[in-house]
Amino acid sequence: MLLMALAGAFRVSGQSGLPDTVCAGVTKPYWVTYTPGSTYNWLLDGVPQIPTITTDTVFITWSTTGDFLLTVQEITAENCPGTVRSLQVHVKNDPPAFVPPLLAPGYCMEDITTAVYNPGGTYYVNDLVPPRPDYYLLAEGSTLLDITGISDDCPGALTISWVIDFAGALPPDLVGTGQISASIPPGGIQFPLGNNVITYTLTDAAGSSTVHSVTLVVLPRPEIGDIPP
Repeated sequence: MLLMALAGAFRVSGQSGLPDTVCAGVTKPYWVTYTPGSTYNWLLDGVPQIPTITTDTVFITWSTTGDFLLTVQEITAENCPGTVRSLQVHVKNDPPAFVPPLLAPGYCMEDITTAVYNPGGTYYVNDLVPPRPDYYLLAEGSTLLDITGISDDCPGALTISWVIDFAGALPPDLVGTGQISASIPPGGIQFPLGNNVITYTLTDAAGSSTVHSVTLVVLPRPEIGDIPP
């Protein structure tokens, strides 16, 4: 009788019509009830498998997704072949899931708190010292760009990686791993005017991944004319 381990428990399968479902990358034992003197021949899609020393158990590492047929045949001490028993095995590797951050339609540039006006300067070039903070500042520790709802139906570590493609030619792209909140420097991250695209990739232990992108839009600073006398 063919036995298999499922979710940490044992159940009799025999000539079961229900497939075993396992995750890619998992090593799993399959075994039969041992009869002293007998040997057991294991095949996976017709390919011989190397069992344990008593041949009643075989360990299989499922490295490829798909559907497979595992068979075993007992050969008695008298060299009599028994009935071939089989088990359908479905190996899955569904991609992990996550929820990207929900951003507002737009974010304002930082307010001008303190500046010295230079009457001889050129407007928007060197008329204020320090110059206008024409960016949206993501402060250290902010979770605004963190992903949530991370899940995977198979065991193993999940890896978060991300790329911030800033609007315009500068600054250069910023890349990292883990939650973005853990990578913000003390001075924060400055997002320039325009569409700043953040792309997230969540990868599971078997290499399956899910990608989502969001856009952080930085709005232009409103301009008004001079107050007439």
